[in-house]
Amino acid sequence: MNKTTSKTQYDSLNSLQQSQVDKAVKKITIDILNSLTYGDEIKISDNVVIYHYTEEEIVVLNIYDEWIEVYQYLWDNESKEIITETL
Repeated sequence: MNKTTSKTQYDSLNSLQQSQVDKAVKKITIDILNSLTYGDEIKISDNVVIYHYTEEEIVVLNIYDEWIEVYQYLWDNESKEIITETL
């Protein structure tokens, strides 16, 4: 029986990119997410940006130089909860 595991975008990154993403993730806050409007992009750390890519409240964290979408963020202002989805 073959066991299959799905590889995430994060898993596909090299160690430098993973380190850059790890640093960026620690900086994500509700306030930063709320500051973005559709089409906005913010450099959050070296080679990592967050981008408000839909008209809904969805923000994606990307490796900038290769535009690799790593995580997707959704949030609830009432509960102050940030939901991180792995891509």
